[in-house]
Amino acid sequence: GLHNEVNYLVFMLSTVIVFLYCCYCIVSKTRSVWSLLFVFSGSTLLAVERGNNDLIIFILLFLSARTTSFLRLLSIVTATILKIFPILVLPVFIKDKKIMLTLAVLCLGLLAWMWPQLLLIRAGTPVAAGLSYGVASIAAAAAMTPLKIPQFWLTVMLIASVFIAYSGSFEVFNLDTEFSDIQNERWFILGACVYVGTFIFSSNWDYRLIFLIMCVPYLLSIKNYMPRCMMLVCLFLTGNQLALYAALGYFGLAINIFAKCILFSFLTTMLLRLIEIEVPFLKRMLSFIPTFPRRALRFNA
Repeated sequence: GLHNEVNYLVFMLSTVIVFLYCCYCIVSKTRSVWSLLFVFSGSTLLAVERGNNDLIIFILLFLSARTTSFLRLLSIVTATILKIFPILVLPVFIKDKKIMLTLAVLCLGLLAWMWPQLLLIRAGTPVAAGLSYGVASIAAAAAMTPLKIPQFWLTVMLIASVFIAYSGSFEVFNLDTEFSDIQNERWFILGACVYVGTFIFSSNWDYRLIFLIMCVPYLLSIKNYMPRCMMLVCLFLTGNQLALYAALGYFGLAINIFAKCILFSFLTTMLLRLIEIEVPFLKRMLSFIPTFPRRALRFNA
């Protein structure tokens, strides 16, 4: 009744306040207008308006970057119990193989236990073309145009774009960073893993883009002005589909989708370069890609 409704409103108001405080911590640390712009982007406002429990997941992952390994493990396991997609952030423990293995076993056990429910949820979740991101959503949007590109070929093109970006064959792909502190790197890995993983595996409403807020401090440390500016602009365009549509119509929607694809390619490239330092096997797997000389990214997490 009314009592339960009041309790829910108090809980959601508290969640929003804590979420905004987390955003304030990122903005105050970077002191950049880019952080502020994304915090007040359409996707963030959508998350607050919907009161979705992605806000709670954001808070747990945000706090996990500022705690000890054990508390980080506890935060991520709790987040995975609430929603399965935080299992994607396993690479944040790449420096601590034992904790990563423990978390992987726990999360895979949870995944196996929830598998029947997950299949029902997936079957009952519509694939939207608007206010959403992911390969499935882009394929749905393409199906409404003369292009009609199948989801499989969209995936192939996106993977090919990652290989091109990874090669660093053009100056715009030079994603070397200045030294970034441990917390910024952890935030980046958490936010980028959520975006890249959910982009490939599912269709997602745009409120899930709030996790990209955690990527901003690390992106600001990219030394080369051109790729740094391009990624930050793409970040802004990614989070404001409704504004782009209101201003430019279907052309604005095309810009938004293109920005999301560029962001996917570049974030995946940066993740690969960070992870390959700690995983020689991955580096050997990627050795077939011709790369141009560049300074290796540091991994401090």
